[in-house]
Amino acid sequence: ANYRYETGEVQQRTQWHRISVFKPFLRNTVHQHMRKGSRVLVQGRLVYGEVTDAKGVGHITSTVVADEVVFLGRSAKEEKRRERDRCKF
Repeated sequence: ANYRYETGEVQQRTQWHRISVFKPFLRNTVHQHMRKGSRVLVQGRLVYGEVTDAKGVGHITSTVVADEVVFLGRSAKEEKRRERDRCKF
């Protein structure tokens, strides 16, 4: 997502989301194939909760409970790594 500073400068900011996968087959597939940097499309429902930290302060949490995960192809970094690995032989 893009963020605009008061100066007008626009900068891209990464947003992290907690994803939970409960369907057994989907969970196993995600566990076997997803890696850091994997490009995926996650469809599901948003669930809110609340946790209390060590200081007793409550925090709202949000989690996407996945109904579907689609692998979208490799990132450029992953393609370079795979090409480098192929050239070693």
